[in-house]
Amino acid sequence: METDSTKSVVVADGQSPAAALTQLQNHHDRKRQFRVLVADDNTDMRQYVASLLLASQHAVLQVADGQEALNRMHDFNPDLVLSDVMMPNVDGFELIKRLRQDSSTRSIPVVLLSARAGDEAKVEGLESGADDYLVKPFSAKELVARVRTHVELGTLRRNLEARTEQLAWTNDELRHSETKYRSVTSLVPVAIIQVKADNTTIAFANEMWHKYEKAYTSKNDESMLNWVEFLLSFGGDHGTQYVQEWLQTAKQQIPYVAELVSSSSTSSSVLTSSSSSSLLVHGIPFSTTGYILAMTDITEQRILEQEKLAAVTKAEALQRQRASEAEQHRQQQEVFVDMICHEVRNPLNGILNNADLLVTSLQARKSTLNGLLLKASTDTDHLDHPCPMTPLFHSTRDELVQQCNWDDESINSILACVRHQQVVTNDVLELS
Repeated sequence: METDSTKSVVVADGQSPAAALTQLQNHHDRKRQFRVLVADDNTDMRQYVASLLLASQHAVLQVADGQEALNRMHDFNPDLVLSDVMMPNVDGFELIKRLRQDSSTRSIPVVLLSARAGDEAKVEGLESGADDYLVKPFSAKELVARVRTHVELGTLRRNLEARTEQLAWTNDELRHSETKYRSVTSLVPVAIIQVKADNTTIAFANEMWHKYEKAYTSKNDESMLNWVEFLLSFGGDHGTQYVQEWLQTAKQQIPYVAELVSSSSTSSSVLTSSSSSSLLVHGIPFSTTGYILAMTDITEQRILEQEKLAAVTKAEALQRQRASEAEQHRQQQEVFVDMICHEVRNPLNGILNNADLLVTSLQARKSTLNGLLLKASTDTDHLDHPCPMTPLFHSTRDELVQQCNWDDESINSILACVRHQQVVTNDVLELS
C-alpha cells in the first residue's frame, strides 16, 4: 500500500533501483524533522523565527545569547544553529569560534542573522566560519529553504567526514598489512610474486624472486621481467609449453601447480651446482586481481633423489651379483659334496663286500674248527690211558675259539661303521 511519504515520489521509466532508492531517501530527508537552535537576544525576532520553523514541523530550542547556546548545545544536539550576530555575553562570531574549536560541534551548520546588509558584512560573517549569512528582514520561505539546505549539506558533510575517516583508517590498515606482508615475504626462503589480472604483469615480488630472476634467466639489466617472460627465459625449449599451460590454468581460475625445469643454456647455476635447475611453483587465484605464486628451488632435492635412485640401483645390482656368486658357490659345493660322497661310497662298498667275505670265511673256519675239535675230543675219549697233550690241546682250542670270537666282533664293528657311513653319505647326497 502506498504511504503518504511516498506518494509524491515519481520514479522514471528505466531508472535503476539504486537511483530510485537515492531519490526516495532524498525525499524522506526533506520530510525529516530537524532540530534547530535559535539564539537571539531579541525576544520578538527569536519567537518569530521559531514560529516559522515550528510551522515546518521542526523542533526548535530558543536561547537568549551565545553562552546559553553553548550550555544547551550537547543536551539539544541541534542539526543547525540560527544565531544573531550582536548578542550579550557571547556574540554570534564568538559562538561560531567556540563551536568550531569543539570536535563534537565542529560540523554543525551555523546561519548568522543580522541587520547589517552589504557585501562587507556578509564576507565578514562567512570568514568567521558561518555557513550562511541572512540579512534581516528576510522572507519566511527563504529562511526555511536555507535551513533545510544547510542541514542537508551538514549531514552530507558529516557523512563525508565519517567516510573519509573510515577510508583513512582503512588505508592505514592496508599499509600496515602490506608492511607486514612485505616483511614476512622477505624472510621466507621462497620466491613470492603477485601476478595481475592480465596474467603477465608482476605487481609484487619479494627479494628471493629477484635472486631467482638473476640466477635462472638471461636478464642482464635492472628491469624486472614479467611472468610470461620469465617462463620463456627460464624454460628455454620448454618455455612455450610452460606459458600455454599457465595461461590455460589462469583462464579457468584454478590453483596452479607446476614443476619448471630449465635448460642448461638458460640457467647460470648460481644458486645450485647443477647444470639445470628445477622450480616447484604453487599458485592460487587472488580474487579477481590475479594470482599469488610461490616458487621453491628443488634442484638439490632432485639431485639427491637421482643420487639415491642411483645408489639403490647400484645396491640392487651388487645384491644380484652377490646372489649369483652365492648360487655359483652353492652349486660348486653341491658338486664337491657329490664327488666326495661318491668317492667315499666306493671304498665303503669295497670294505663292506670284503667284510662280508671275511664273515663268510670266518664262519667256515669256525665250522671246520668246531668239527676238528669235536673229532679230536672223540678220539681222546677212546684212549685207554690219558694223553699227555690233552691239556695243551684244550688250551689251544680255547685260544682259537676266543680268537675267532674276537675276529667276529671286529668284523661286526667294521660292518656297523661301514653301514653307518653309507647312511650318512646317502643322506648328504639326497640333501644336496
